[in-house]
Amino acid sequence: MRFLNPSSPAGRLEYFVVGLVLYAIAYWATLTFLALSVDVDTQEFTYSAGGVTTWLFILILVLAFGMINVLRRMSDLNLGGLWVIC
Repeated sequence: MRFLNPSSPAGRLEYFVVGLVLYAIAYWATLTFLALSVDVDTQEFTYSAGGVTTWLFILILVLAFGMINVLRRMSDLNLGGLWVIC
C-alpha cells in the first residue's frame, strides 16, 4: 500500500491514476446519494441521516487520500508539504 505513505514519491502517471480513481469514487458516491434521496413519484428530495453520514464519510476519506496523493507528488517534485496549502 505504497500510495498511503505520504513520504514515498509519486510519479506523474501514478498521481494521475490515483486522482482519477478518487474522483470516480466521489462522483459515484454523489450520484448514488442523489439517486437514493429523490422520491420517484413526487420528485421531492428526501434524505435520511444515515445516508448523509455515509456520503460525508466517503467524501472525507476521498479528500484525505487526495491530500496524501498530492503530498506524494510534492515529495517527488522536491517541494515541501506546505505547498499543498498554496
